[in-house]
Amino acid sequence: MRMFITVLIIIFNLQTWTKADDIRDFEIEGISIGDSVLNFFSMDEIKNNTWDYFKNKEFTPLQFDYPKFATTYDAIDIQYKTNDNDYKIMGLSGIIFYTDKKKINECYKKMDNIIIDIRSSIENLKETKKNTYTHTGVDDGGKSTVTQVSFENEGLDAITIQCYNYSTESQNHLRIGINTYEYRYFLENKAYN
Repeated sequence: MRMFITVLIIIFNLQTWTKADDIRDFEIEGISIGDSVLNFFSMDEIKNNTWDYFKNKEFTPLQFDYPKFATTYDAIDIQYKTNDNDYKIMGLSGIIFYTDKKKINECYKKMDNIIIDIRSSIENLKETKKNTYTHTGVDDGGKSTVTQVSFENEGLDAITIQCYNYSTESQNHLRIGINTYEYRYFLENKAYN
C-alpha cells in the first residue's frame, strides 16, 4: 500500500493523509523510495539531469526541474547508488520554489502544516525539534539559513521538512525529503570527504 506525500499545499490546502505503516509508504509525485528512476525518467533524462556535487561518488544525485508529470512540486531530487543498474531510489525530495524573497513566511507556514499532518499520519516516529542553522553551502557570511524538522522510524529512514532562506538569491524553497538510512549515513559521513 503506497501513500501520497503529494502535499497539495501549493495552491489551496494540505491534503488529508491517512495512517501509514512506514516512511517508505509515502510518495512524491507518485515516486517512492525503492522505485527505479527508470520507471519515471528515460536514460537521456537521467544523464541530462545528473549533478556532480558529492566528492564521494557512491551515490549519484539527480535534479529534475519542472518535470512534466509533476502537479505539486517544482522540482524532484533523486539519489541512487552509482553502481546500481536498477537505479533504485535511496533519496527522494519534492521542492517548491519561492522566487519572491518576501514569500519565505509562506514556506514556514506550509512547513508547520506538513509537520502536523506527518505527526498524525505515521505512528511511532521520533521527531526532532525544529531548528534553524546557517546554510554552510553558501558563502554569504552566515546570513542564509535552513529551518528543519525530521521524523525517523526505527530503521532510521527519515522524512525531513526544510525551508531554505537565502540572504540575497531568489532560491528560497521548501524541501520535503524521504531518505533511507543508508543514504542519510552517506550524506553525513562520506559525501563530501
